[in-house]
Amino acid sequence: MATNKVDLKIDSLKFLYETPLKTEVKTNAQLLEEYLKENAINSNHSDIEKLKERLRFKPLLLEKSLVGNKDKKKRIGKRKNTKLGRVAIKKLNLYKISKDEQKYDTFLPLHNLWKNYVRNLYLHKNGKVMIRAEERVLKIDYHGAKIEVKKCKCESFVGISGIIVKETKNMFEIITQQNELKALPKRETLFEFLIHGHKISIYGNAIVGRPGERMVKRFKNTYESDMILDNL
Repeated sequence: MATNKVDLKIDSLKFLYETPLKTEVKTNAQLLEEYLKENAINSNHSDIEKLKERLRFKPLLLEKSLVGNKDKKKRIGKRKNTKLGRVAIKKLNLYKISKDEQKYDTFLPLHNLWKNYVRNLYLHKNGKVMIRAEERVLKIDYHGAKIEVKKCKCESFVGISGIIVKETKNMFEIITQQNELKALPKRETLFEFLIHGHKISIYGNAIVGRPGERMVKRFKNTYESDMILDNL
């Protein structure tokens, strides 16, 4: 019985060793030749040879990768879902200040933060704060600034003052000391505010634009004449 088992093992090994492999590994050149024969039926011989030369050392994708496309769609879908657009933000009223939050005292800490922000922006090594009529004044973030309307095309806005709580392309929204939310147009309006003892008057036309876009915008020299600075 033992002899028969050994003989069977030897015979099976002989079978595996002597049987030739039927699978044939084709080279890139052979695959390319077959592909062109099947798909370039109407092309002449010279065109096929030129195409073969161009594709000889290049990877040839014969079928689309379904897995790759799925992964790409997932990545794009994730990117789209992570950020809300302006239209969606407006519909959800995310930047809208409710009646209960429209209190002047609530935004005083924001004003104090803004004062420190502009002070550090213009602080010199000698400890003094020097403000000049320059492009930097046009690029600062005005959220938290306390402003007053000095001139306006609509005369009913003249004299209104408060803390800026929201800035859009063409408007400032401020909270007054009477706890009222007011929307002020930038165009045709002269605003006045203080930066560390310096009184600054600036025409709204010079700062028309969204805050993020204005901070990276290059201004013309003519805009500097739209700023009036007086030392107190």
